[in-house]
Amino acid sequence: MYEPRLLMFIGFIVIIIGMVMVMLSMRSRGMGSTTGFILLGPIPIMLHGSRISLLLLVPIAALLIFIFVMVMLR
Repeated sequence: MYEPRLLMFIGFIVIIIGMVMVMLSMRSRGMGSTTGFILLGPIPIMLHGSRISLLLLVPIAALLIFIFVMVMLR
């Protein structure tokens, strides 16, 4: 149903996007204020340093939860 290569590509892209977000956050605010989330199964744990980056992070976490659920239901 799902192409394994497509899922690997999506995972690679998500990792790259996350690394870029962390890099940009560290660059603009310094090392003390970063934003991120930890996805433990379908439960996201949000770590935020500013309101703007948190607003960017919530839709990305929702998308990852959606992808996780779709993969589990196949």
